[in-house]
Amino acid sequence: LMMIHKMDHRMSYARRDCYNETVISRISPGGQGMEKEESMSTFIVGKPQKKDGGVHEVSLSGELDAKGALTLEQTVSSLMDMKAMRVVLDFSSVTFVSSAGVGMLLGLVSSMKRAGGELVFKEVSQKVRSVFSLLNLEDYFNLTDAAGRRT
Repeated sequence: LMMIHKMDHRMSYARRDCYNETVISRISPGGQGMEKEESMSTFIVGKPQKKDGGVHEVSLSGELDAKGALTLEQTVSSLMDMKAMRVVLDFSSVTFVSSAGVGMLLGLVSSMKRAGGELVFKEVSQKVRSVFSLLNLEDYFNLTDAAGRRT
C-alpha cells in the first residue's frame, strides 16, 4: 500500500474473462508514462562528519532503495573499517525506505553490534517509522530525536 501511495493516483480495475485486472501506472507531470530511467529515485549519502565523542554522523536524503542501499552500505562499512564505534544516520530528509533498504539496514545494525558498536537512526519521519513499525523493527533499531533521545 505504501508503494501505491507513493505513486501518482492512477489505478484502473476491470473484470475480464473471470479474472480481476488491476493496472497501476505512474504518470509524469507532463501526463506521459514514466520510463524506467526517469522513475528511478534519488538517494544522497552525505560525507560523514566527526562529532564529539568519536561519533560519526551521516546525513541522508531521498528515497532509500536498492541503489541507495549499496551506497549507504559502502559508507557505513568504511566507517567500521576505521573503527568508528558509534555511527548516527540522520534520516530527517529520507522520504521512503524500500524492502531492499530495510534489509540492508538490518545487516548494518547486526554488523555494528557484532563489532561492539552502535548504529543510530536520528529523526526518522513518521512515514518511514511506520514501515519499521509494520515490520516490528522499532525496538531493534535505535531511533532517536534531534537531541539524541530514544523515541
